[in-house]
Amino acid sequence: MEPTRVYVYRDSEKGGFMAHVPSLPGVNAMHPDWERAVAQALEVLQEEILFLKANLLPVPSLDLSLPIELDPIAEDVFPEDLVPLTRDELQHLLMRMALARERFG
Repeated sequence: MEPTRVYVYRDSEKGGFMAHVPSLPGVNAMHPDWERAVAQALEVLQEEILFLKANLLPVPSLDLSLPIELDPIAEDVFPEDLVPLTRDELQHLLMRMALARERFG
């Protein structure tokens, strides 16, 4: 199992910070406060893991009991989530959207 890595980006245009968990695309949070952005990203991560398990989808092997590794990134460097999606990533996200619609109507 790998430790959970959280990258933190400073957004100079909008202000505030974005915390991003690269092992699960789409798991990120923005907040004016650095620590709160990280806390919210970890909440989203736990919700995403529950969603994946509930829908029998693969869950990355992350050890949430290990210390979280925080990596501050230089200002205005885009996380890999913000580059164009691959075909596989797009299909996966569309499938997740369909499951969410079925679940939450």
